Amino acid sequence: MDPEPYQVRYEWDRRIWTVVCAAAAVILVTINLPMPLLPTIVLIGGGLLAVLGCLLYRRVALRVDAAGITLGGAPLRYRIAATVVPWPDIEAVELWQRILPSGALVPQLGVRRRQDETPQLTTHAISSFQLDRRALARAVAGYAPHVPVLDADTGREITADG
Repeated sequence: MDPEPYQVRYEWDRRIWTVVCAAAAVILVTINLPMPLLPTIVLIGGGLLAVLGCLLYRRVALRVDAAGITLGGAPLRYRIAATVVPWPDIEAVELWQRILPSGALVPQLGVRRRQDETPQLTTHAISSFQLDRRALARAVAGYAPHVPVLDADTGREITADG
C-alpha cells in the first residue's frame, strides 16, 4: 500500500490580511489625492489581485508525495518559484525558527540537497499555511525512510510518533 501524500495549501493569515488592508487603503487614499491614479491602482491593485488569486485558488504551499517534496512559490511568483525536489536528491528535511531583525520568529522548512558533492539547502518560509510536523514526518518516512526530518533548533529528529 502506498503512503498517504501530505499536502497543505496557502490560507488566510494575519500577514495576508495586513497586506490586503494596506493595499486597499493605499488605493482609497490615491483616489482622493491629486496624483496619477491609473498607474498607482494598476501597480497596487495588480499585486493585490495576485496575492488574492493565490489564496482563492488555494495553491499548494507544500506537498510530500512519490515524486519528492514540492515547495510552493510566493504568491507573486508562484510558477517561477515553485520547486519540486526529487527523493534521490534529498539528504534531510530541516525545520527551524529564523529570527528577523525586528525579533519576530519565522518558521522555516529546508530541504538539504545533494548536488555535485556539495550539500545545498532549499528553504521555504512556513507562512500563510499551517504545518503538521508529525504528518510531514509520517509522509517523508513513507516515501523515503532514509531521509530524516530534523528540528534544527534542538538537533532532534522529528518522528510521526512525536
